[in-house]
Amino acid sequence: MSPTARFRRLAGAACLVLGPALVVVGFAILPWQTSDGDALDTLNLTGANITVTQIADLLIFAGFLLLIPALLAVMRAVGDRAPVLGLVGGTLSIAGAVAGMLLVVNDQIMIGLAHQTALRPDAAAALDASPAWVINVVLAVFLIGNFVGAVVLGAAFLRSRILPAWTGVVLIASPALSIAAHIADRRAIDVFSGLLQLAVFALLAQRVLATDDATWEAGGLAGPATLGGRALGATS
Repeated sequence: MSPTARFRRLAGAACLVLGPALVVVGFAILPWQTSDGDALDTLNLTGANITVTQIADLLIFAGFLLLIPALLAVMRAVGDRAPVLGLVGGTLSIAGAVAGMLLVVNDQIMIGLAHQTALRPDAAAALDASPAWVINVVLAVFLIGNFVGAVVLGAAFLRSRILPAWTGVVLIASPALSIAAHIADRRAIDVFSGLLQLAVFALLAQRVLATDDATWEAGGLAGPATLGGRALGATS
């Protein structure tokens, strides 16, 4: 057994909770903009909430960063029973997390442009006329990674049965809740969706903590009835 097995198991469990928790809090306090807002609206909203946006960006960046090892832990947990779904869902979700960190950089640029009130109209006009299109690719990766990735991971949870069936259903339904939140312009629904995903990851973290190092290293997970005892998916 690798001498780093315990560290990786405990670090993975910690990231499973801290990653999604920071992301939920960050998006909960990030100024909410309606879908029909233009560049000037974005700059005005950002300029009126610079401190809050800075804090939210820091939390979101840290959360997405911690989500990467968390998702690696998810892929290990489901890998024995749903390897393909785990690989595809985990890869998409990690791509979404990386894109999320890049979008934070875009927010920081907006803060710089919004800092001077008198310059906002010209900055907004420049943004509207900008030929930059790679940011749209980053946004697409963010949306596909987080939405499609969550659905595929939900299917992996259902397939592997490492957690109760409701956890897979929650992961599959959470992207729809988030999309509905933006259509209905209701931040509370979006936060609720994030809290549901946090609950699933926290339950998995509990199982990871209850698993001994050798079982985790072998690809197993402590069973629901005998945490720390019988393991799911462990190889002999």
